[in-house]
Amino acid sequence: MKTLTKDFTILNYQDENYRHAVNYSGHLYNYPITLNFGEKHSRVKYILSAGTSDTITLLQDGIFIYVVSENYGLSYCSLQVINTETKQVEGEVFLNSGDIQDEGNLSTGILELNSEDQLKVLLQYL
Repeated sequence: MKTLTKDFTILNYQDENYRHAVNYSGHLYNYPITLNFGEKHSRVKYILSAGTSDTITLLQDGIFIYVVSENYGLSYCSLQVINTETKQVEGEVFLNSGDIQDEGNLSTGILELNSEDQLKVLLQYL
């Protein structure tokens, strides 16, 4: 598994051209963050379910891109699984503060883990 570089060629914050994303389903109130992935001149755009104040980590394993988003201030963590071969979002998980802070949950303390360990926990919810 490798970590993808987070630069402006891959992530586009406040993307006003989000309607060209393969997972576009309708008008959004605010411009979203998009992931533009693939070879130059044939990139595919995906709308991410992450906010502008989230810490976003992009992990790739074969044809899958795992988008791990975490927000310490609002105490949540999420995962979006993108299949680059079928160009579809395969699954999504969102854990709120109750999921993260309540003792006895599988995800207790997930914000204290590194991205790969967070991914292992989040994948168990799919």
